[in-house]
Amino acid sequence: TKFPINILVPLMIYCLMMPLTNRMGKNFDLAAFKFKMGHSFELTMPRTANEWKTLLSIQREFPSSVGILMPMMIMMTGSGNSTSGGTSTQHMDVASQEAFDANCRMANALITATAGRSYALDADHFVSATFHGEKGSSGLVDCQKYWEINMVRTNYFSQHLFLTHTSEHLQELWTQLVSKNNDAMLTFLFPTMDPFSPDAFNLVSEVRQALAQETANIQKKYPGVDFITFSPGSVLMDLIDVTSGLLPVCFSLCAVVCLTLIAIWFGSAFIPFKLLFTVIVPITWTYGAGLYVYEDGWLDFLNFPGLGTTGDAGVDWTVPMFTLTFMMGLALDYEIFLFERVREFREEGFGDRESIQLGLAATGGTISSAGLIMALTFVAQLLGSIPVTNQMGFILVFSIVVDTFVVRSILVPAVLSLVPCSNYWPSKMPEPKYLWLSDDFPFASGDGEDEDEDDEEDDDALPAAVHGGKGGNVFQALFSDSEDDEDDSD
Repeated sequence: TKFPINILVPLMIYCLMMPLTNRMGKNFDLAAFKFKMGHSFELTMPRTANEWKTLLSIQREFPSSVGILMPMMIMMTGSGNSTSGGTSTQHMDVASQEAFDANCRMANALITATAGRSYALDADHFVSATFHGEKGSSGLVDCQKYWEINMVRTNYFSQHLFLTHTSEHLQELWTQLVSKNNDAMLTFLFPTMDPFSPDAFNLVSEVRQALAQETANIQKKYPGVDFITFSPGSVLMDLIDVTSGLLPVCFSLCAVVCLTLIAIWFGSAFIPFKLLFTVIVPITWTYGAGLYVYEDGWLDFLNFPGLGTTGDAGVDWTVPMFTLTFMMGLALDYEIFLFERVREFREEGFGDRESIQLGLAATGGTISSAGLIMALTFVAQLLGSIPVTNQMGFILVFSIVVDTFVVRSILVPAVLSLVPCSNYWPSKMPEPKYLWLSDDFPFASGDGEDEDEDDEEDDDALPAAVHGGKGGNVFQALFSDSEDDEDDSD
């Protein structure tokens, strides 16, 4: 708390931790005010579970409706009775050659859009009533003729004499993929990757973009036609997108409310600004460390599963959602506990630096013990086999240790000692009487023959707060020597 140490030490700590803040900044889009969050179904599966590896192997070996866990569905719809300017819009009957051609163009557009990517599509990834297999060696789908499909499916001779099984299978496929009113048609897409992996999300984005373009093209002639898609991956993608945008907003509102309530409770207008540097900034250190470990693989050399990466998934999107406000609440709890004692000693007449010293001494043991107990509790999460729980455990342990032994022990006292009157303004504090950390003797206010009498009066007037508890023991130890000197002089 002594100048210039109270400036140099915090600056040194902030400089050392700056790379962690910068690393978190790379995953935060300031313009969109969004976190970039990791995602993978593998993060939620135990490493010891062979079923997940088996499933991925099945998807690679059987890239069809038999082996794919979560297919993507694409619907072409031409139904509706909407009007525009008093004139009914024109709709397409999906049981027509135009609908077949439009659906084929859609599939080929998806194949072209994903060409050369790690998640590239081909004709075998699709199941549709309008095309089947690859056309030659072009890589595109082989479009069918509507009249041929319809004849084989509905003709009496094909149903009962020549193509009985083929007609039966086509009719079953038509019933499953085409609506009863012929106003909607489904196409199934079977990607062979983890349905919640970054590749799966990139595929969803490519598919949506391509479908939007195909919809725009066909609506020039048929305004009622639309291509829309659904998959479990797209649902999770939208959920993460909403969460990544709203979580920073919710956290900011939470921080504003908490800091405002603290300012009102302590009657201090500037203490919230100091808490920004001792609560909010350290949270960026924690997430930066988590990204270095679980996205960049800085600790992979340890070969410890709980501190290793899981593919290219990064930090799971649920981790900041479940830990952000918890870390803030814990940090505020420790700092309020400390600042309350500092303010109490200051109101009893101790100097600014003396109050900080006594407050830290009075609360240090309790906060350190609580922090150690909580950190050891969350260490257990690092020993589990589920990656997402390992990540939560690391984030919480790192945050608790840093907050307990760096922020509360070093940064908070140093920050409180900077312009100490701002810790309480506009509240009025009494004139300090006990200043053993200053150049003057703590409570020697007289001289000559009145000195002993003044010392006795000041000693009798010691605040009750220092006669009990840890703060009192510290203060009494500081002045035990002066009392012994007084007895010797008598």
